[in-house]
Amino acid sequence: MKKQIGKFLQFNGKNIYFLAVDGTYWIAVRPICGEIKEDRKLGGEVSEQPLHDASGRLQKMVCLPEKFIYGWLFQIKYSNTMSDTTKENLSTYKWECYQILYDHFHGAITGRTNALKEKTTLDATIAELEKKVMESKDYQRLEELRDKKKAVNASLRKMDNDIVSSQMALWKS
Repeated sequence: MKKQIGKFLQFNGKNIYFLAVDGTYWIAVRPICGEIKEDRKLGGEVSEQPLHDASGRLQKMVCLPEKFIYGWLFQIKYSNTMSDTTKENLSTYKWECYQILYDHFHGAITGRTNALKEKTTLDATIAELEKKVMESKDYQRLEELRDKKKAVNASLRKMDNDIVSSQMALWKS
């Protein structure tokens, strides 16, 4: 069993910790919110994992696999017992999840996936032509494909920069 411990993210001065076990990222949920074990669907997914707390002490923390964290955040209801800071943090977490869902279903992530597929196809086509062509009319086609690949790479860099910029803007607000 391969384990790796580290910070998942730092948010409003709080560290959200994770434990990576055999490719599954277990996210400590207590720093985000209290009880989750009572949830009918997610209760079966929680696990107590040994993580270091803010004081550096190793203790078992209630964790949820990362793939469930984002949807679970939408279920958390605001209560009168929550501090204003906790309400604001929860609101910001939820807002970021809304942004991620929107980006996924409306282009930023799916557009990048399509561009990566196109890049892979172009790489394969170029490799085939390079094997066949030394001095032929196919050489011009090869050069056109290389130019198109450069344009796709530039598009990918722009998409990556846009995604990073939008995420950084969320953290600053």
